[in-house]
Amino acid sequence: MSSSDPTPRPALCGRPANVVSRCEAAARLLRCERRRAAFADADIPHRVAVFADAYGMTARHRAELAPFAVDMARRYHEDSRASAELDPVFRKLWEDGAKDELPRAEAWLREAAPAITARLGQPG
Repeated sequence: MSSSDPTPRPALCGRPANVVSRCEAAARLLRCERRRAAFADADIPHRVAVFADAYGMTARHRAELAPFAVDMARRYHEDSRASAELDPVFRKLWEDGAKDELPRAEAWLREAAPAITARLGQPG
């Protein structure tokens, strides 16, 4: 069903960060090289749109989703870097790959965001 479908939907519930996390799980919102083989060629903007339709996201929520996800990835990267400076457990995670993975994930999402937002603005 499209976002213009008059069928009542449950209200989108939860904090925006929870919505992005649910979307990540449902749409495999990960960089191509991090996806499992079955999802390597997945049309991520389409999968995000299906998620948005299923959750009954309003036009405003749909427009805000990708920019919020980009901001969330940026903040996670910054917070993880700061935590690595303060805590030995986070430092190990940082040194074991997060210092390379998080900036790549943020960059991929930033690059994919316009296509995701454009797709979310299209009907069904």
